[in-house]
Amino acid sequence: MPLKNVVFWNSLIASLRSVQEMDLAKKLFSEMGFRDVVSWTIMMSGLVSVGQIVEARECFDDMPIKDVLEWNMIITAYIKHGHVGIAKVLFHKMPEWDWISWNERINELLSRYRINDAMRLFSEMPQKCQRSWNSIFLG
Repeated sequence: MPLKNVVFWNSLIASLRSVQEMDLAKKLFSEMGFRDVVSWTIMMSGLVSVGQIVEARECFDDMPIKDVLEWNMIITAYIKHGHVGIAKVLFHKMPEWDWISWNERINELLSRYRINDAMRLFSEMPQKCQRSWNSIFLG
């Protein structure tokens, strides 16, 4: 395949992700000459969406730059697939948290009826948004 620009490659991979053709998406991703943060995020989200958590984690670990979006994505994937211990470790390794990070952890605790732990984490949360309050009250 001739050299294309990163936007073209990202569009191809995103299209394959949308129809869950992750084997072909992985092949194209490996052939990319240059990957930007969008490339990595598209690939990782596609792997998460088809339940390929091990591959998603490898992609996450290989990312040269990780922002809060990618951290939240991998933590949420682990929570949804029942790997809450790994999610907790990753949460504590995050360089910074946003309201999504906090809410995912709080909701995970609430889903396992760990109300006291959820309340403790909620009290540690520096800024609470409407969704955070809703999680605690409805949880």
